[in-house]
Amino acid sequence: MSKRVVVACVGNPLTGDDGLGCVVASLLRSFRLPQEVEVVDVGVGGLDLLDALRGSSYAIIVDAVRGDEPGKLVRVEYKELARLKMPFPIHVHELGVVEALDLGYSVFPEDMPQRVVLLGVVGQKFEGEGLSQPVRRALPALLRALLDELLNAPEHES
Repeated sequence: MSKRVVVACVGNPLTGDDGLGCVVASLLRSFRLPQEVEVVDVGVGGLDLLDALRGSSYAIIVDAVRGDEPGKLVRVEYKELARLKMPFPIHVHELGVVEALDLGYSVFPEDMPQRVVLLGVVGQKFEGEGLSQPVRRALPALLRALLDELLNAPEHES
């Protein structure tokens, strides 16, 4: 598997803070990222998320999450997601991020990334357009965390 890093931005701009992924994808397109990094706006996720991740060696998924602290940054590795029983759903989509990843690893494990990290921000509102204040204020910290993940991306053999 070649070294291909995917930043998969999940979300719907018509459902409030769930539009976080779309905003991040747009912001990342103005950055000068390494050639092996591909930023993909996957909409509401599901099977489109699997298509974006297949063939990559490392993936960072950006999504809004539900929780008690709007604006809180969340970082979870996929392997931890399977073990944790999260007190909140990690998605707001029909086929959520975790379910899509579980499906991908069970159906075509050889095509899936060796490592997947979810970076999210706890949302406050999931209706209407536009991000809430707490999520907007968290954007700089989320971008710093995302760039730190990219800088520290594991090296994989081609």
